[in-house]
Order: sequence, then structure tokens, then C-alpha cells
Amino acid sequence: MFVRPTSNDLCMVKELLECFGHVSGLRCNLSKRAATPIQCSDEDIALVCEELSCGVVNFPSTYLGLPTTLNKPAKSVLLPLVDKVADKLPRWKALLLNHAGRLVVVKSDLTTTLIHLVGGKATLDMSFEALLCGEFEGYLGWVFRAIDKLRRGFMWKGHEQAQGGSCLVSWAKRPLRYGGIDVHDLECFGVGIAHSVAVVTEDRKDRALFDVAVDTTVGDGVSTKFWADCWLQGKTLAEWAPNLFSLIPTRIVQRRTVSQALSNRRWVDDIK
Repeated sequence: MFVRPTSNDLCMVKELLECFGHVSGLRCNLSKRAATPIQCSDEDIALVCEELSCGVVNFPSTYLGLPTTLNKPAKSVLLPLVDKVADKLPRWKALLLNHAGRLVVVKSDLTTTLIHLVGGKATLDMSFEALLCGEFEGYLGWVFRAIDKLRRGFMWKGHEQAQGGSCLVSWAKRPLRYGGIDVHDLECFGVGIAHSVAVVTEDRKDRALFDVAVDTTVGDGVSTKFWADCWLQGKTLAEWAPNLFSLIPTRIVQRRTVSQALSNRRWVDDIK
């Protein structure tokens, strides 16, 4: 919760939390909470402590397991994330697992840990334009490389490191049909997740950049938006028929899928 360090705003927050407690039964113990000041003076911090009766925690801090900072975090701040992945290595089980079993661990525990990290960081003022310019790779690139080293070592040797001669096949992070071992490229995987987070925002510039960079191939049409996605020869219906698109309510544009629209020509009913 973000709040200005003024007496009125702080009292309002306190009253809102009390009302929430009465309605839900979940009482908030402010003495166990902490305020994190952002460019506040000593007088502001003293006022916050007095009004809310809580402690103060300075940056860098941790929220939902993710480090939060005012500036680009140093490696020392992000290093615990790499250690967290290393702790997930089932070292004592490694010798009991064949390569197929280790591959399952690599593709599950050691890869999905990144989803929480990447999704959280992508929401912290990371625009799609910045992602296209490679800022995301520079932001977390070394984390990806460190975790990839752990994954490769566990896959081939059962511990954190493996020499090149220990790898039975090339560590090609490609799907099986393209000669790989179906292991995610963490940097591409992370950028993909960050893109999906950026696109759900209301920023039209981010959405326009996404439409230019991404082409949709329709399968069953359940996950493809009929009016919004680039599924018809690489363009959206807004580009093919702008006058028609202007007659479609925004609510329907965001919800109607290709599968629904083509069923009994339901897209005709969308025109208002």
C-alpha cells in the first residue's frame, strides 16, 4: 500500500485497515508491520511511526520473496535468488535418478522458480519498449546464466557444476522436434513472461509494440482473441477493417476468442 506521509492520509489508512478488520474478521496488527520510506525526510518517518505505530524498514527490502530497491539492484541483492534455486537441488537423490529423471527436475523445480521472479520484476515499471531494447536481459541476465549453470551441472553430473566433457549432448535449449532436449532458454523464457505481463496493462504503446513483434498461429482458437490478436495473415481485424472494429464494444474485444466468434458466426452479434 502506497501512501503519502501526511497526517490525514496516514489516519485514513489506519481507519481503512480497521474497517477491513471489522468486515472480514482479519485484524491487522500494525505493531508487526513495517513502513518503507521512499525519499522521505526524518520528520516524515517520525510522523509515520507515530500515526501507524509500526516499525521502519529501509531499501533494499523483500516483498513476497522478491528483493525491492529504488534503483537497479546490485548482485548481492539478487544472489539469494540463485541460492534459492541451488537449495532446490535434490543432491542426495541425484545418484538415484537417471538422466530422464534429472531432466524432469530441471524442467520443473529449477525452471518454474523463475516464473515468480520474472513476473514480479516485469511489473516494476518495465515497459514493453524497454524489453525490446534488451533492458530486461541486462537486468537479470547474469541471474539466468547462473541458474542455467546449476541446471546443466545437475542434469549431467548430479551436482552444481559440470565440465564440458561431462555433457553427453549439446546443451541446446530447443524443443525436441528441433534436436534439443526440450529445456527452456531462461533468457527467452523470462522475456516471454515479461512480455505477457506488460501486454495486460492498459498502455496502448506497449500493446502496439507487442502486436508488431508477435504473430499468432491459431490452433483451436480458445486462447486467441478474435478482435485483438494478430491471427489473420499477421494482422489484427482492427487493421483489416478499422470501421467495423470501431463498432465493437471494448468489453467484447477483450473477451471474444476465435473459437467463440466462428461458432455459428457469433462475431456478427458483436457489432453494435
